[in-house]
Amino acid sequence: MATKDISANIIFVVGELEEIAGPLLHRTADTNKFLRADANAALDVMCENLPMNRVIFVITSRGCTHQNSVVRATAIRLITELVKKHGADKIFQMNKDIRDKIILAGANSLADGSLEARSHGKEMFSYICGHPHFHKNLLEAVPQNTLRHIAKTLNSIKPFTGT
Repeated sequence: MATKDISANIIFVVGELEEIAGPLLHRTADTNKFLRADANAALDVMCENLPMNRVIFVITSRGCTHQNSVVRATAIRLITELVKKHGADKIFQMNKDIRDKIILAGANSLADGSLEARSHGKEMFSYICGHPHFHKNLLEAVPQNTLRHIAKTLNSIKPFTGT
């Protein structure tokens, strides 16, 4: 039901994205599996149909810093899907602020306590780590303290070569 509403009112949703995405992200950790499924479906439709810059800004500000690990895992899953869909070239052509938010969210997910968040973070980095500008942007976006914590994990990630 929520997915139909978002598809039909895309212009309205772009203006109200923060007010809509916050509660939806929160609902991804709900104990009711039907609410969880609907919230995830609505967030997936939002990511597919709304401007990538706005979606990433909202997801990183509302989801990646959430205190619940399920919400953080959902946020990094959504970012990973966007990275997978648009590719590393598009990510590294984006505005520096948005690109840094993507890389920092991925780095923080590698140090997350949730296995699901770490797995999605590794998957995201596998799509972008083969890009020539990856290491330079990683050093600019991620604090040295975080880099030290995730160095072994980053070194073990193999670039995605396609199927």
